[in-house]
Amino acid sequence: MPVISLDGTEEMNDSRRGKGTWRKATDAMKLLSSRGGVFGFSTMLTYENYSLLLSRIYLDSMFELGCSLGFFV
Repeated sequence: MPVISLDGTEEMNDSRRGKGTWRKATDAMKLLSSRGGVFGFSTMLTYENYSLLLSRIYLDSMFELGCSLGFFV
């Protein structure tokens, strides 16, 4: 099962992983989902992002993108 790494909002993710990586990751998720792919997400919890990443809003957004499971590191 592919697991795609994201670290929060576009701004949070791109500041950590490089400009444009959030868009590439979410585009890949949309493509996998549209083709019936089974995949998940992983994310690195930090002091700066943990309240967002553990929120229902963020988790719902990952499942809306088609994720079947999530990992928190």
